Formats: sequence, structure tokens, C-alpha cells
Amino acid sequence: MRVSLYGTMGSIAGGFSDLGRNTTSVVIHNGDKDLIVDLGTGVLQHMIGNDDLEHHILLTHYHLDHILGFPFVPQLFSRDYTLHLYGPQSSDKSIAEELVGVMREPFLPIKREHILATITSNPIVEKTRYMVNGFAVEAFHINHPGGSYVYAIQADGKKVVVLCDLPNGMESNEELIAFCSKSDLIYVDAMFVESEFENVKLLQYGHSSVESAIRLFRKTASQKLVLGHHKISRQYDDLKHYETDDIVVGRDDMEFQL
Repeated sequence: MRVSLYGTMGSIAGGFSDLGRNTTSVVIHNGDKDLIVDLGTGVLQHMIGNDDLEHHILLTHYHLDHILGFPFVPQLFSRDYTLHLYGPQSSDKSIAEELVGVMREPFLPIKREHILATITSNPIVEKTRYMVNGFAVEAFHINHPGGSYVYAIQADGKKVVVLCDLPNGMESNEELIAFCSKSDLIYVDAMFVESEFENVKLLQYGHSSVESAIRLFRKTASQKLVLGHHKISRQYDDLKHYETDDIVVGRDDMEFQL
């Protein structure tokens, strides 16, 4: 398996961080099969010029930074392609209806009738194993504002866990520790550092500190931790002292061979 980081920034795209410019999108590859996790702006790095006729997309939740790339995916506007969407059922609307709902005036000039691709909606229920394009996928619900899933993804004897957007202090959650145990790679929300939580309002944002993420990782007997979903003002120099042989500060366009 390979893991490609196409978007490692939290909240908004652009900005001035030397860690990246794109919001969350992680692509897991196994042979000729891919699984996309989240549709932040980073997904366009993977989709533009991609001739695969079917794409499988796992969504953690529907905050804008995790879906903002969707309206600009070129495959949407051709009948040749099928996009299979998987994620939590957040309302009585389908996943496709939720995403297409952001594509309307006055916010975007794109209309529903412009979308020609086939889009399927596949609700995911937590603690149930699904086979998605050859990957075994299991979800775990976390207490992020509006609700969110984190995912364990397995194929070819390897395990990747994607922990976006993880609340702070989850290193004491025994269920989550077991969910993440013995992973080959954990990609984790590490938006803050602990000193920033002196402002108690930050606790309401539903994001982890680097230190909390590392404490969780150390309890899981896993191989590698990749820190991501960075604050827009974060710079590599702010985080490099956390790096070790098994902890990496994630940046856009990094790739890991497992």
C-alpha cells in the first residue's frame, strides 16, 4: 500500500504555511485500486488528469474544508465517470444531495444540471466492516461539532487509520486506542499545540493538539504517526522538534510506502 497526502491543511486553503496550501485529502493506493479520503482542495491533485472511470470516496464529515474540492472535480461534468460516495448519514438527505447542495447560486455558478457523472450514495454505519474497492473499511464516531467519523482502512495485510477531525484528549479513550492498534500508519489531526489551549474556547473546535496525538499514538503499538490538518499559520519550524524516527510532520504531496 501507498499513502499520498494531497491536502494537509485545516480550515481553509491557501494561506502562507510552508506545510501546504490544500485542505484535507488523503489517497490510499493498493495496486491499481485507490480509496480517496475526503474532498478537500487537495483532491484535485489526484483527480485532474486521472482517467479511471470509477472513483471511491470516503468522507469523514461535511465541513467545508473537507468537501471544498468537490465542485471542481472535472469528472463531475462527464457522463463517462462514476463517483461512489461513502460517509455518515448526517440528515434525511443522501450524501450526494448534501454535497451537491453547496453547488448553487449565489455561492457558485455551477448548477445541478451541469453534473453529468453518475454519483452513488453509500451511508456508513460505525463499527461495521465494509469492503470498498478492495479495502476493508471500519468507522468510529467522534465528538466533532456536527459529528464525524475516523476510519481504519486495511488491505494487503496493511492498516492505515485516518483521524480527522479528532477532539483533544482522546488518548484516554480505550475504544479508540483499540481501533487504532497495530496500524502501519496513523494520519492524525494535530491542529494545535497544548500551549494554545490556554484559550479555553479552542476546546470547542473539536481538534487535537500535537502532544495529545503523540500520546495516543504511543498507546497503539503502531509503526508511524503523520501529523496533519495543520493550522493555517503553522510553519514547519514550529513542529520539527516533534519529529522522530516514527513521527513525521505531514506536508502536501508527501507519499509513504507501507
